[in-house]
Amino acid sequence: MSAGLDTPSMARTMCHEFVTDRLRAPSTAKFPNAYSEHRITKLGPGHYQVASYVDAQNGFGAQVRSSYLCEVTTTDKGDHWHANNVSIMAR
Repeated sequence: MSAGLDTPSMARTMCHEFVTDRLRAPSTAKFPNAYSEHRITKLGPGHYQVASYVDAQNGFGAQVRSSYLCEVTTTDKGDHWHANNVSIMAR
């Protein structure tokens, strides 16, 4: 996926996209707005791990909260992001 910056904020945004892509009902995804609700760890240059949660409908239409852990990397220019690992766990 393309974006434009190598920053923790962009890593969070890209993880939202990668997590949404893996949900059963992606259009129902709601992520916390507060930056403080995300634990973002820089693992190296252009390499981040983001931990947070998402509220979305499951296969039965019920709104459920799931925790996720997303690890992403980007190029030096931050113009392409890759999801190394995305784990979504029901709470």
